[in-house]
Amino acid sequence: MLLTKSEQKEYYQKNKTRIKETYKRYALRKPWLKTLSNIRQRCGYAKDIKYGCYGGKGIKCFLTLSDLEFLWKRDGAESMLQPSINRKDVKGDYSLDNCQFIEMTENRKKAIHKLFCS
Repeated sequence: MLLTKSEQKEYYQKNKTRIKETYKRYALRKPWLKTLSNIRQRCGYAKDIKYGCYGGKGIKCFLTLSDLEFLWKRDGAESMLQPSINRKDVKGDYSLDNCQFIEMTENRKKAIHKLFCS
């Protein structure tokens, strides 16, 4: 049974706390889920503040949840303080062979370097 937008909104308002708690438990078991959500948002949603730097430049997301889980485990992201997804080729898409998890501080340094050295 599909709900209308108003029914969805009403359901969410009535169950907001339970929905958020369920999401938190799921996010703790699968921390790469939020990463995939963020990637899809900045690549595919024109109203996102970061869209111009990603989707607006033609960068697409070809990663699946299982791809991100693989990258998470391969790169040892669970032992990082703040794991961050990094595209090896900044002009390339989000794909399995072009992405890796690195520390957020390292990723920020790369971003600053690209700003001043490009």
